[in-house]
Amino acid sequence: MKIINYINLKDPEEYALLRQALTTRKTHIISLIALLHVIATTQPLVLVPLIFLFASAFIVDAKHMILPDILTIPALILGLIAAPVSLTASLIGAATGFILFAGLEIIMTRVLGRPALGWGDVKLLAAIGAWGGVLALPLTLLIASIAATHYILYRRIKHKIKNDPFPFGPFLIVGGWIAITHGTQIWAFLCNN
Repeated sequence: MKIINYINLKDPEEYALLRQALTTRKTHIISLIALLHVIATTQPLVLVPLIFLFASAFIVDAKHMILPDILTIPALILGLIAAPVSLTASLIGAATGFILFAGLEIIMTRVLGRPALGWGDVKLLAAIGAWGGVLALPLTLLIASIAATHYILYRRIKHKIKNDPFPFGPFLIVGGWIAITHGTQIWAFLCNN
């Protein structure tokens, strides 16, 4: 079994999904809200490219249940180059995020007999780790899991949908954004209480 799914940055379908995401109003609204958040909370401006990558990935995954390499790999590379954490923290975060979700993907696929996560989720968590370091990962997973659980309950109660696959990427993106931009404050609050 291959642990690393090959990276394909030349897939015309992924470019079509990216073009579609970049032209939707939802992507623009998400990007604007995140940009205003960066400005209002005096976050590093290096996060601006990440806003557009995350907003596009959010829209594509929510609609098509795929996180294209054309979005996750640049987010990972930018995180390794420009993240507001040290290069060591960025490398450790990226490796931990990748190994954690790759292992979970392999185990869950064997247990369930079908993919439980996607390799796009694995690459996205590696990118989040690159941007926020290893301490961003537990916060990301906690926030994403709580939000996804609420979403599942909503679907079951409101729409009577059970055991239907859904994209986890948007939840990882929201959790990752919060962990990257406010992880230090959240950890300080949790450790002092």
